[in-house]
Amino acid sequence: MELRIETLTIFLMLGVILHTVCSGCSVKTAHESLDSAHDHDQHVHTHQDGLHPSHHTAYTQVPEAPAGDDFFKTIQFPTTPPKLDHGHHYVPPKNPYAVPDYVKKNPDYFTVDKRGFWEVQFSEEKLKILDKYSAADVQANDFIIEELDTLTAAEVIGRHGLHPKIANKLLDQAYSENPDGFYELLYRSQGQSKNNPNEAEAGFRRLVELYPESKRALYNFAVFIIDHVDKPKEAIPYLEKVYHMDPNWYAPILMLGKAYFKLEQFDKSLIYFQASEVFTGGSSDVSAIYIGAIKRHLNKGQHKKGE
Repeated sequence: MELRIETLTIFLMLGVILHTVCSGCSVKTAHESLDSAHDHDQHVHTHQDGLHPSHHTAYTQVPEAPAGDDFFKTIQFPTTPPKLDHGHHYVPPKNPYAVPDYVKKNPDYFTVDKRGFWEVQFSEEKLKILDKYSAADVQANDFIIEELDTLTAAEVIGRHGLHPKIANKLLDQAYSENPDGFYELLYRSQGQSKNNPNEAEAGFRRLVELYPESKRALYNFAVFIIDHVDKPKEAIPYLEKVYHMDPNWYAPILMLGKAYFKLEQFDKSLIYFQASEVFTGGSSDVSAIYIGAIKRHLNKGQHKKGE
């Protein structure tokens, strides 16, 4: 019972501070996010209520493989220290996801950095036009809608926070126009995850069926399974496949830790969270929170055995 209470506490807390890993570009709309919050586990930090962990793992401390786990033996751990920012937090070397074509085609509305992370940024020419309107002015949205296709307009309006309701309406329209489009289906499924998980699951399954070699499709479906299924065993082969597609990306390793945690395979979960910290230099608050909870649980179990 103690573990179940602690487990629930962790998931409720992480529901506020965590939603997985590293696209560098999240959209806040009434759909929650056109680009799932699950795309960015990397920059999560919490200091409230003394929750900021003191735990730290040296980057060279590779844990021993779990017994009988052939996949773990295939993990290609880094041999040099990971890059950290001035706050000693992990800096991903590159965006694991490809830059969308609609971003590439609209440099007046988006900017992409050298590592492949992108965001909405208007060109000077567009800013001169948009500066005539207030941020909430519907006319500003009308100008963008006239300039861009439906999906791209939804992204720009949603990401820039001009008018979330309009962004949501555009996203629904984009999906109705192209229900099998990768981003239309992905964003709609992500947006439905909280309030309509059955529809979201159907959408994710369709996405994986249509795009079986997409890292983003496989990863986001796996994250959905972990978050919405009590025994998320189905997520494991998806995460293993995604990791092999990009061995430098630590997020699938971290999420395997979450999957095994929810499956109550705590010894194995601990090893995967420790493994993820080899990639991040021990700076991930997410893994540290789980590691601390698992160690407390395991220590309690050992203590009771010794009584």
